[in-house]
Amino acid sequence: MTYSVVFESKALKQLYAFETEMLKRLRQKTDELARNPRPSGVKKLVGEEQSGYRIRVGDVRILYTIDDKERIVRIFDIEPRDKAYKKR
Repeated sequence: MTYSVVFESKALKQLYAFETEMLKRLRQKTDELARNPRPSGVKKLVGEEQSGYRIRVGDVRILYTIDDKERIVRIFDIEPRDKAYKKR
C-alpha cells in the first residue's frame, strides 16, 4: 500500500532551487518514499526538538515525518547537509 507524499511550501521551494540533475535524483527519492517511507539508509532524527526521519541523496538531506495512520509522508526540509541540522 502506498503513502501520499506531501511537501510543505518551504520544502517545495527548496526542491526546485536545485539544478536539474540533482532535482531528478531528489524527485526519484521522494517518489520512492511513497512506496516505502522507511527505506534502507533512513535515519530517525534525535534530540528534543527533532521528530521525523532523514534520507540522504548525495550531500543533500530530505527531512520528513511519517503518519502511518493516515498513510502520509510529509517532507518539511530539503537542504545540503551543512545547513539541514543547524537550525533544529
